[in-house]
Amino acid sequence: MKNWCAKVGFEWGQGIGIGGGGALAGLSNIPLGKGPKSSLGIAFKSLVDNISNKSQADNIFVSMNFPRIMYKIIGEFGWRQEIKKNGLKVKDLSRRL
Repeated sequence: MKNWCAKVGFEWGQGIGIGGGGALAGLSNIPLGKGPKSSLGIAFKSLVDNISNKSQADNIFVSMNFPRIMYKIIGEFGWRQEIKKNGLKVKDLSRRL
């Protein structure tokens, strides 16, 4: 986005990088700024303030407030559900063609 802004003559203000962003879809019922989304709420508040004040700031990088091991376990569970939904078995993932 920063490069695009430079190409079209816009001024870059600030960006947010979200680690563990894949979990956001599963956390849609949790309000921004609460629980696993608490650091994300702080980052968005900073972005909104800078937009309102027409000011620039450094890019912000945040991670979900969620234990890494739980993120991995839930991710693996999600993959297994998708595999079964598509009529395959988990062992089919390691099968060579």
